[in-house]
Amino acid sequence: MTEIDTGIADVPAYDIPFDRAEYDARIHRLRLAMEAERLDGLILTEPSDIYYLSGYDTQGFWAYQAMIAPADGPLTLVCFVEEVLHAEARGLQHAGYAFGGDHIRMTVETVERCGLGKGRIGVDVWGRYLPAGVFRELERALSAELVDIGRMAEEQRLVKSPAEVAYMREAAAVSNEVMGRVYEAMRIGVNDREIASIFSSDSIRLGSDYFAMGPYVRFGPTMVEGHLTWQGRTFEPGHVAELEVAAVRRRYNAPILRYAAAGPIEGDLAVCAEAARLGMEAVRGAARPGAAGREVRRAAYDAGTEHLRAEGVDAAYLPGGYSVGIGYPPDWTEADIITASSGYVLRPNVLFHMVSFFQLPSARVGTSEVVLVTEDGCEFLNTLQPGPIAVRA
Repeated sequence: MTEIDTGIADVPAYDIPFDRAEYDARIHRLRLAMEAERLDGLILTEPSDIYYLSGYDTQGFWAYQAMIAPADGPLTLVCFVEEVLHAEARGLQHAGYAFGGDHIRMTVETVERCGLGKGRIGVDVWGRYLPAGVFRELERALSAELVDIGRMAEEQRLVKSPAEVAYMREAAAVSNEVMGRVYEAMRIGVNDREIASIFSSDSIRLGSDYFAMGPYVRFGPTMVEGHLTWQGRTFEPGHVAELEVAAVRRRYNAPILRYAAAGPIEGDLAVCAEAARLGMEAVRGAARPGAAGREVRRAAYDAGTEHLRAEGVDAAYLPGGYSVGIGYPPDWTEADIITASSGYVLRPNVLFHMVSFFQLPSARVGTSEVVLVTEDGCEFLNTLQPGPIAVRA
């Protein structure tokens, strides 16, 4: 496959992805939510939340970091001292702790310096980046009341701005292109490491940032083992391959899931592939502003299972979707909004990754799409054929 011009330019050092006015609007919306919950401030530790509010971006999130967001006044970042220049370049007030330093004490001092020593401070106690031990120590050391904010910060990110949608389109363009290259490389006898290397190297050359998760490449018996990836296996006759990647632009992730079969697509496999496609087409008709997540999922489930019943095939259908946008390792997901019980109401510029696949005894098959909710319906950002493709000897 020849190189293409994606229109993706290199990023100048220390720039921020959005205009200052967009960040101001995000902070304002978050503070309105804080006011509704009678919160005097927030302690945010999720890299996605910190990036969303400031543009601060580093792979150094493995070290403890916390953004102190008072109800009034500037944001302050507590970070490892090696990350201080990142904070300064983005105009953030900061407090850097040394290697082996006391990051908990630094957080407490920063909270107090921001005028939050007393009152109510919201904390995402369910976040991955706030260890239970750190939370307990903050509770012990602070006079303020620490309040669980649930998904308050994450919910601010679910409806994207036009500029965010533009980054998602760029990421989807890379995902589509690199999956097409993988399709061309699939052949009997190919090693899963070769396919994984195409996903990785070509995504980067086409403009992707480092991945939030994956890519995933599974052949044959291991393809039903969720989120296992390459092991040095060879694609052999009778195998089905599960192929998934999410290219990233300015930390905005656009996944794509596709399948390939080593041999003809027939029998139960063909029935399930068609049912998965029909389920996704039902999503195209159901995803619109005002629809609840459970209604979209039900549309997919009904369409897929009806085809299965008509063909007399017994297989487990597992459609569902989650919001996508900003993502850091270990994953590219936001909130689970397209589920059997979800009451989340779709709005324009919500993006979700909809997965439609069937589980058979020794294989699974399906497809996925990044769905953009528009003013009067939806748009699929993945333009590659839903598949699966048949790889013949």
